[in-house]
Amino acid sequence: MNKFNSNLWFAIALICAIWFMLTSWFWTYGMNVIISFPFGLLSYIFWRRGKKNMDQKTRYKVVGIILLFGVLSSVGTLIGLLVFN
Repeated sequence: MNKFNSNLWFAIALICAIWFMLTSWFWTYGMNVIISFPFGLLSYIFWRRGKKNMDQKTRYKVVGIILLFGVLSSVGTLIGLLVFN
């Protein structure tokens, strides 16, 4: 695996994870499924692929943490909306 592909996968995974985290709370009219979840899934796929093929696995921890915060934000917001609405 060449270094360029690994860096590209990391960059795409990081950008998609940040987008997922920033939009994961957006449950208005179910738009989260269209706006946020595809980017979270893409980020997860690239995160797994890059983590498997890269020697420096420690930098992929950042992407994993961002994905975790996005999932927690999404689930927390959905539970909050279901309980209080």
